[in-house]
Amino acid sequence: MTPVRDETTLVAFIDESRKPARDRRTGRVAPEGQHYAVASAVILAGDADPIRAALVDIAGEVTGGNRLRWSDLSAARRRRVLAGVLTIDAWEGRLYETGEGVLTSRTPDVRVRAYALGAAFDHLSTEVGVLHAVLETRSQPILGFTTHDEQDRSLLVSRRQKGVTAADFTIEHLGKEEPLLWLADVLAGMRTDYLCWADRELYPIISHRVASEVTVWQA
Repeated sequence: MTPVRDETTLVAFIDESRKPARDRRTGRVAPEGQHYAVASAVILAGDADPIRAALVDIAGEVTGGNRLRWSDLSAARRRRVLAGVLTIDAWEGRLYETGEGVLTSRTPDVRVRAYALGAAFDHLSTEVGVLHAVLETRSQPILGFTTHDEQDRSLLVSRRQKGVTAADFTIEHLGKEEPLLWLADVLAGMRTDYLCWADRELYPIISHRVASEVTVWQA
């Protein structure tokens, strides 16, 4: 991670999740509509190493050392990861999400993502006091996403120019091997499971560690 000013600098590790809306009665995937969430795990820079080590230990116990990726975990492993994450101190979650499922036929994913990520940049930098954010690198489009690292940087420049993101807020992109991004992935996946009614049990268990749930897009 790029050096930050000192150990008291607030840093956010950001990841995202999207899942199709479901019928609340049957649990079946709806014909149209997506739930989207940008999750951030906010920490003090000085706490990064012990939190990182704790996440590596959890991965060693649950996945045999493979990275923690919510969508790859079985139900039983998800509960074990959740239990482990709850034992880690010195982090808080922040969520920026859609309301009801967004109709993707009317609103491209890339637009919803930019809106949610831009809201995260604004709120984290001006309201929370975060000075630096780390996102997962995506230099090539995958899984239907058309966004790239450069587009994230362009989004930041645009938000700064509008005066809605703090001028001293910076971002960088790191690979999947960064354990602190796993924490954001777990939180994002758990939240979209809750929003789309795929799993309404797990997120409430960790919700007390989430300082804000900001609806940034209403269908």
